[in-house]
Amino acid sequence: MEWLFENPIPALATGSILTALAVISLWQTGRKLFLALALLCALVTAGLCIMEAMIVTPGEEVVDRVHALAADLERNLPAPILAYISRRSPDLLDYAQRALSEVKIHDAVAKRNLKVEVFPGRGLATATFNAVIVLDAPNHDLTNYRHARAYVLNFRFEDGAWMISDFREDSPVGPRRSP
Repeated sequence: MEWLFENPIPALATGSILTALAVISLWQTGRKLFLALALLCALVTAGLCIMEAMIVTPGEEVVDRVHALAADLERNLPAPILAYISRRSPDLLDYAQRALSEVKIHDAVAKRNLKVEVFPGRGLATATFNAVIVLDAPNHDLTNYRHARAYVLNFRFEDGAWMISDFREDSPVGPRRSP
């Protein structure tokens, strides 16, 4: 049932087809019953679309989290970025602190191939996507370096929020590995 609330297209397509069939039947027969049916189909379709907009699924929460992380990376403020990392992952937290202290990020964009898989019974999720981060790394003599990578972020649901528990990155065309 979650597929219905993550994407409005199934409701729109089904509702549009049923409404169109009712309108065609109205036009061919002239029976007012089909007018009522067409209006009912249109109202149910609108209601389902409104529900889809109001209900936020775990998958949508993870997608929002990835986009918020990219926006915070562009601001170059370590505290909000580190707040996305699970406190149960101290090695990842240390790695992120060290990496963020060495770079100044100009741009961070998660590409459109973002795919999220949620394991609801276990409170786990995985986000897989390509991203390009434009950064300066003075310690490595890099200016406006385009860091294009394929990422896999593992999330754990903790204290009411999706927290990053692990990640892997690699070339967007090569195999994935841990840092």
